[in-house]
Amino acid sequence: MSLPDLSYFTGIINSYLPEPQATLLNGITFGTSIKGQYDLYQMVKIIGLLHIVVLSGMNITILAVIIIKLTSFLSRKTSFLIISILIAIFVIIVGPQAPIIRAVIMCYVTIGAFLFQRSVKPVVVLFVSAFTIAIFWPQWITSISFLLSFFSTLGIVLFVPKTNLANIENQVSNFIVTDLKTSLSAQIMIVPLIAMYFNEISLISPISTLIIAPFIGPLMLLSLITVFLSSINWYLGLIPGFISYGITTVVLLIIEWLSKIPFVFVKF
Repeated sequence: MSLPDLSYFTGIINSYLPEPQATLLNGITFGTSIKGQYDLYQMVKIIGLLHIVVLSGMNITILAVIIIKLTSFLSRKTSFLIISILIAIFVIIVGPQAPIIRAVIMCYVTIGAFLFQRSVKPVVVLFVSAFTIAIFWPQWITSISFLLSFFSTLGIVLFVPKTNLANIENQVSNFIVTDLKTSLSAQIMIVPLIAMYFNEISLISPISTLIIAPFIGPLMLLSLITVFLSSINWYLGLIPGFISYGITTVVLLIIEWLSKIPFVFVKF
């Protein structure tokens, strides 16, 4: 039995949420393009949030942390098996992309090290993921999506406080922008790339990332729950779908407000 294609899952979200909420949620969860909603796309670009409102390595890491929390009552081996299977299924559904595969490799290496009680430095894991991609997908190494993902993650792992492997949630969370310091670190590392490839810079991106990032995990979880319950019966997905609508509406209001702040976007 094959898995349904991506349009099946995005169609479910579309059946619960109006636009532009549906486009935003599908972008966050399944990586679909938000360019169809021109106003939304322009606002997101102005505040420098394209790396968050489309599926990225950061989103995959957040998903891994969610699964870790939900399976914390199980044995470590069982938890690792569930995480591995669910993330693999998720990648099959959305399709392999350079930032996603990099994040998946990092998650697998980190979780595997934890299971075998080995100490691992995030920066080493990052370069292991890049080396693996260079071997199996060499065409991705020079892509802008991989470069942005790699250097933003490098900025985070170089400047966030070191954590002990005894707490896997903290270890994996090293790859998430959790405060202004790490957000700035990530942005500083990718500003030259953005300027070179796109001839534009969002001066407010670190702040907007800090504000919007906490909504990403709950939205991904709610949308996946909505899809799962709807696959059983459409009416079962009404409650998580309604909650998703409320949260995405709040996120849209924040995005709109931030995009109206003057002099936050430089194009040259």
